[in-house]
Amino acid sequence: MVASALKFDDGAEFRGLDRMASAQSAAALERLQGSSLLSEGRVVLIGLDAVRARLGGRWASKREPVWEHVERCLARQMGPAAFVVRVSETEYLVAQPQIGRYAAQAACLSVLREVLTFFLGEALPADLSIREVTALTPQGVTCTPVDPAGVTSAALSEAPSTAPAPDPADASPDRWSPFTTADGRVLKVSCLIDPVFEMQQVRMIGHRLEPRVVNLNDGATLDAVGLRALSPGERERVDLATIARGVSRLRTRPAGKPLLMLPAAFTTLGSSRGRAAMTLALKESKIDQTTRIVCEVRELDGVPTSRLSEAVSLVKPFCYAVVGRVGDDRRSLLEAARGGFAGFSLDLQERDLPDMDFLQRLHAFTSLARDHARVCMALGLRSPKQLALSRVAGVSHASMRVEADATGASVT
Repeated sequence: MVASALKFDDGAEFRGLDRMASAQSAAALERLQGSSLLSEGRVVLIGLDAVRARLGGRWASKREPVWEHVERCLARQMGPAAFVVRVSETEYLVAQPQIGRYAAQAACLSVLREVLTFFLGEALPADLSIREVTALTPQGVTCTPVDPAGVTSAALSEAPSTAPAPDPADASPDRWSPFTTADGRVLKVSCLIDPVFEMQQVRMIGHRLEPRVVNLNDGATLDAVGLRALSPGERERVDLATIARGVSRLRTRPAGKPLLMLPAAFTTLGSSRGRAAMTLALKESKIDQTTRIVCEVRELDGVPTSRLSEAVSLVKPFCYAVVGRVGDDRRSLLEAARGGFAGFSLDLQERDLPDMDFLQRLHAFTSLARDHARVCMALGLRSPKQLALSRVAGVSHASMRVEADATGASVT
């Protein structure tokens, strides 16, 4: 069990470490002992005592799923540059060298709010337990409580977001890309433009923008896992660069189809700053008066329903429709179904499936999706044959991947 907190005269606490995740984690904590991150206030302890208290006698059987969810949230919101180790049954130590003191506290507070909302249905102020770590010893952690009420305003005054504030006068695609990540990579964002089809009559009705992100350090293209590993601010830049480049390219073409499908990671819409930037991008993306903007929200895994519903409701006024990208498993779709989406999309661009497997997967997706929404979209199809099979499977809309050099789809 965790050692009882020992109170000091200056209000600090000493908390014993009862568990190290691995010898490697213990060695990393040892290196942190002499790090400037401690004196700079960039090491934070997140407490899950409220979750354990609510679960009561069920904690022993439920704690591993809780840990798994917390670690997914930490990885998604903080990215690979942060160091995270669970040091007790209910505490995680988080060091974030890429951001300042108050931004580090705000990031931990955001994760804790998400976790509490997911497991308890709400995040009460009394349950928001985060502490600034001031010293590490082999015996434990010395830390001071952080007042959640003052964290957000302090973080905003400390440093700007990774993404610049929206500026309607600056619509250049080069505004957002290339950029340097917290771990030193230089990323360049270009955009693929795929045709979108309405499947009842199999007719093209618009375009869909898809990000293509290249690491200029080694020339590698980031896949879906690599995109999810970016920090929220970096992911926001990818979304905004994709939209700026795609819209800029489409405006040079003759009058086209009215529908335009734009990408947005949930982390972009989940923060007020990212939502403001995305709202401006949605409003500025109309090619002409007939354009209908569809916002496709991605990376929904583990997002609490309340936060998802809030984000969707706040961007709906600026779109023709909001759809959620899901996996082709039942859990993924059912979790997204409570978010208020007009429909669901399934991305198939990275899969190479035999025709029968392709048809079966799509049929399973549409059978479940149509119980919750009338729009179900298959994205990234590779051939006219897959387009035809999608119609057989009951897909309402589809997009087909085209060769960039044949269509000019890649915006550089």
